[in-house]
Amino acid sequence: SAAGVQEGGRTGLCAVVTALLFLCSPALVPIIELIPPQATAPCLVLVGTLMMTPIRDIDFTDLRLALPAFLTICVTPLAYSISAGIFAGIASYFILGAMLSLADAADRAGARMSECLGGGRSSSQGGGAVYLKADADLPEVC
Repeated sequence: SAAGVQEGGRTGLCAVVTALLFLCSPALVPIIELIPPQATAPCLVLVGTLMMTPIRDIDFTDLRLALPAFLTICVTPLAYSISAGIFAGIASYFILGAMLSLADAADRAGARMSECLGGGRSSSQGGGAVYLKADADLPEVC
């Protein structure tokens, strides 16, 4: 697997050992279930703490990145489901991106319409949202 290669295993022996250990794991389930949840909770808190260190690299000034990251971080523990948290983050990323793109397109179309009617842009002369860099092929309104 990629994790084995990353740690230095290049012969495939890491994958074979991992497969053998997974084959042995069903026999160990009754023994593992003897461990009470109170004993494993501190380990899970420690793992969660270690997983929070990459958050400092998230640009929270950019709403397009900050909101999906925040939703993923919040929904995962509240729903008791990693997949629900990841889905919330990915879905919000695409929905937010689509809404911002539509808002930017509407802003550009409104600016063109305003120019056609003889007026200029009065309040936001510097341009609208910065999420779409190039002028898309919008139909001419005049």
